Amino acid sequence: IGKKLGKVKLKVTTSNGIIREKEIEIKYRTVELLTIDIADNLIVGNTYNIGLNIEPNIINRELFYVYSNNPKIVKIEGYTAIPMSNGECTLTVKYLDGTEFSKKVKSIVEVASLSLNDKTATIKKDNSTRLKVNILPADASTEGIKWYSSNSNIATVDMNGNVKGVAKGSATISIVAPNGKKDQCLVYVQEKSPITINNMKYTIDYVGGVEWSWSFTNNTKKTINYITMKWTCYNGVGDLIYDTITLENYVAVKYTGPLKAGATTSRKRNLTRFYNSSYKSSKISELIVEYDDGTKETIKNADFNLYYGITNK
Repeated sequence: IGKKLGKVKLKVTTSNGIIREKEIEIKYRTVELLTIDIADNLIVGNTYNIGLNIEPNIINRELFYVYSNNPKIVKIEGYTAIPMSNGECTLTVKYLDGTEFSKKVKSIVEVASLSLNDKTATIKKDNSTRLKVNILPADASTEGIKWYSSNSNIATVDMNGNVKGVAKGSATISIVAPNGKKDQCLVYVQEKSPITINNMKYTIDYVGGVEWSWSFTNNTKKTINYITMKWTCYNGVGDLIYDTITLENYVAVKYTGPLKAGATTSRKRNLTRFYNSSYKSSKISELIVEYDDGTKETIKNADFNLYYGITNK
């Protein structure tokens, strides 16, 4: 059994007394195969056992040692790798005869949480906005973070969170980290309202009858034959209120045109007053625009999020 490196003479005495001598040299056994078995990506906060693939496998593993070219990124303790910070480094296993094998690994600080500054956003068609994201911890790796749109026909998003409105509608924009952490923002893409309600004002008479006045502007390239407008009424604390005579909580009017493209009507008024002396504000709840070509456009409920320019104070 060789215990030290170097040359040594062996003497053998035969049974008949003949002494034979032979000089031999003790060397390290030649390594035919040497590799490191460890993941390519190491997550900070975890530790990793370093496996060695050695051929022939009878070679004592105590004759090998592993080191890192950058312990600030990955530290080595025996056969354990400890990722410390974001970055790439090289791990090397070396045999005492000088044979070595190296492998590049990546140390990653994973995203613990990410949150968009806005849960909803509104942009006009053909315009853009950038969604801002807060990522924790501050030194987390941003590599592999991806952005997605639920409907790229409505809104697109690039790798920097820039959202562009493509068509009227809504789309959910998501940001997702490689470990599955994510957040979302609902984006409304608006187009110009077919009409604008100009300078809507109200007066209340001595018996609590509310009268409104306004004008309409046609924002389309078509002639409008009819506009039906409906609005609900509220008191000073935002509660829905009702007409004390009709018991309805809304007012509805119908304008008869024609109203040419780009034109504005004269001031209009509701013919039947709304009676409730606690009235303080109103909200447009439905618009129906009927054109001279037989088509019509209805805006109500959540549809109002998809238009801009509906009112002009």
